[in-house]
Parts: sequence; structure tokens; C-alpha cells
Amino acid sequence: MINEQRYVALVNDILNNGIARDNERTGTGTISCFAKTIEIDVSNGTLPIMTHRKMFLKGIIGEVIAFTQGYTNVADFQEAGCNYWNAWAKDDGDLGPIYGYQWRNFNSKGIDQLQNVIEEAKVNPQSRRLYVTAWNPEQEDDMSLLPCFHGFQIYIGEKGELNMLCNMRSSDVIIGLPSDIVFHTVLMHLIANALDRPLGKLVMSLADAHIYNNHLDFAKSIFGLHLYDEPQFLVNQYATIDDATQDQFLLLGYEHGPKANLEVSV
Repeated sequence: MINEQRYVALVNDILNNGIARDNERTGTGTISCFAKTIEIDVSNGTLPIMTHRKMFLKGIIGEVIAFTQGYTNVADFQEAGCNYWNAWAKDDGDLGPIYGYQWRNFNSKGIDQLQNVIEEAKVNPQSRRLYVTAWNPEQEDDMSLLPCFHGFQIYIGEKGELNMLCNMRSSDVIIGLPSDIVFHTVLMHLIANALDRPLGKLVMSLADAHIYNNHLDFAKSIFGLHLYDEPQFLVNQYATIDDATQDQFLLLGYEHGPKANLEVSV
């Protein structure tokens, strides 16, 4: 429960200390804080999925599958189990060279950053170059949406555990961040499988941490909602970045509050 309590504390911080940003890209308006971090313990076999409201794991896993396999068409995202990229797709379903494309084929030059990092971590676990980026100014005009989490670095700890730092230029704290925490936990499991290492901690570094104005009422209500213990999370040891499937992930004992009807600002 400590992970969700840290999340609630972040929401409280933004509500109390955020500044108004009324001219932001979507036109919805936000209150925003700069340079926030949240540390998530992923070492105990549970999933840091929010319990104050119901979240839907299938779509998040589907997005991990789509990104790690470098998909760029919304039809492939849908087949993987993720439907929430529909709003950014062109009429033909094209999303452009977004996140996973850059991970697996950076700048269309055949550079497989994700596999390269895994291979380097096997032979040089103390490397400071275990970094993957989705930020590519040369192709940004072709992307349907610029990457919010633009890069991550893995760090092998003193006990051999896999840790991750995720860098986010922009974080929608109410809708986006809870999903992003789960996303990177699932991604860590796939990388850990390849390295045969246990998980340690996930740190999310948020440059612009914001709450949209149309989420303020819900954000203020969170403090009165019940938090449950984190559910157990089982991942097939053979699930990889190249061929993971939905049936290789199992969530056990997920107790939660009701679904929240929250509108995404596109």
C-alpha cells in the first residue's frame, strides 16, 4: 500500500503547490509542478496498480507488447489488447515512428536500443550506458504524439536486482501516471526475464507533473477513498520483449474501488 500512499501524497502536493497553466497544448488547462519524483517498490511480487479506483490491466499490458515489438499501426495495438491509441491514429491507423519504433529501430537505422541494452547488461551490469530513448527530433513531426516518457535507464543493484529510472517530460498524474507506473513495472519484468534478475525499484522522474482542470474534483476526492493492498502479479518466466502475450501475465486478488469516469485530454 506504501506505493499508492506515495502517489496520493504526490496528488496532494500538486493540489497544494501547483501553478495554473491555462495555455497548455490541449486547451483543458492544468495545475502543474516542476521536477517531481515518485519511488515505487516492485521487489515483492505484487503489482503497483492503483486500488482507489478500478484500473484495466489488459490495455496496459497490450501497450507494453505493442511498444516492445515496435508497432506503429493502431490495428496492431488493438490486436495486442490496447485500444486507447485510437484517438491519435490517422484514418489508415498509422501512428508514425512512436515510442516502440524508436526503441527497436531508432531513426529508421536498424538500431535496436532495447535489445542492445539487454545484451550490454548481461556482460557489463555496472555500465552507466544502459539507456533507451524514444526522443528523436529528426522524426518528431511524423509521430502522432511525442513521447511523454521519453527515456529509461536500468541499474543493476548490489544484490543483483534490476532497477529502473523513467524520465517523463510530461505526466498526466490522474489518468496517465497510474498506467505509466504499471507499464514500466511490466516492462521491467520482461527485461528481468532476459537478464534472469529479480526486480528492485522503479523511480518515475516527472518534469511537468500536472492535474488537468477537469480532473480536479476527482483528485480532491482521492483522499477519502479506500486503499487496498497491492495484488499479486505473476509473469511467465519465458515472456520476452519479442513475443510476450496477454496470457503470460496473471493478476491475483485485485481489490479496488469503482471505475472513475475520467476524460482524456487529447
